[in-house]
Amino acid sequence: MPSADEPADFQLQLERATLDDILLQELSFEQALEQGRIQLHGPHAARQFAHFLTLLDNFDRGFP
Repeated sequence: MPSADEPADFQLQLERATLDDILLQELSFEQALEQGRIQLHGPHAARQFAHFLTLLDNFDRGFP
């Protein structure tokens, strides 16, 4: 595990409204990136962000 002193592999920047749209499944991370609502910073950020997305689970919003 990286220490707190190590720089992040990449950074992403987005507004709270964009995050809300993603959480409500009205927008995907990919769509937000294409629309310029997410900005990535760092070397190889796009590749690392794509890998990060593969680590996320997809949940059914209608769970009991």
